[in-house]
Amino acid sequence: MLIIGTFEHSLELEQALAAVERIGVNPARILAVGMDASTDPRTVAGKRTVDGVEVGLACATALAVIGSSVGFILAWGPIVWGLIAALAGFAIGYALRSLGSKRTGSHRRPRTPWPEVTVFVECLDEQSQEIRGILRRYGALSTGCHTR
Repeated sequence: MLIIGTFEHSLELEQALAAVERIGVNPARILAVGMDASTDPRTVAGKRTVDGVEVGLACATALAVIGSSVGFILAWGPIVWGLIAALAGFAIGYALRSLGSKRTGSHRRPRTPWPEVTVFVECLDEQSQEIRGILRRYGALSTGCHTR
């Protein structure tokens, strides 16, 4: 039987592997594989952060549409007023995002989590429940089994 568990890279993982070895599983029958972590610094735990430039461009788009529409009745025309409104919208959006991130403290870079580790244990059918219990007791994120 093949028991599979996923862990965060931690001391509990090492303790779980030692406990599995203590119950009689040969270390050659245990495989621990480290998974790749996300390399994008703007993503942490699946959540993407928003830059000030992105907020500025969104505001610039909105105000450019409004400025162009109003520009049809103003002296300089829709193109000039659309550009003026776009620049003003970008400045407003960027400033709001910058002020908001300083106030909430989100301008600091969040801690990047350690990559997960997947553990494969080949064992006898009689040992499977005990090994799954050990993995859960030491903080496995998830466990599963496969019979051959």
